[in-house]
Amino acid sequence: MRAGDVVQFKGESEQGFDFYPGDVFVKLNEVPHATLKRDGINLKTSLDISLKEAILGFERRINHLDDHSVYIEESEDIQDGKVLEIEHEGMPIRGEMDSYGKLLATINIKYKKFSEEELAKIKKIFEAGKLKSDEELWFFKI
Repeated sequence: MRAGDVVQFKGESEQGFDFYPGDVFVKLNEVPHATLKRDGINLKTSLDISLKEAILGFERRINHLDDHSVYIEESEDIQDGKVLEIEHEGMPIRGEMDSYGKLLATINIKYKKFSEEELAKIKKIFEAGKLKSDEELWFFKI
């Protein structure tokens, strides 16, 4: 269901001696969440991980809308911007029993800002030909 949808409860209004109960209509309102954002039937979030976690892998628990924990585990070589798709952890699909969208978690790799001195050293290594490409740079940071 989405914001603005109307749910009808037939025969659920007040009943009196000389009239039958009518229907109750409820219009849904969506409240923003701190870390999860709705995208149709899917939920989106972002995960900040360290450079070490990007290289070696990581484990995380995400608190869902109903406070259950969603466990995420990724192995090594995780790229910045990668979107992890966790099946059946999105929004319920209206009219389909036990059907849910996905939880989409976008990876953001965070690492410390290099000092002027560190940048100068990295530049020298590249200029000296010790590293042939930026793919080899990760090893230098360890």
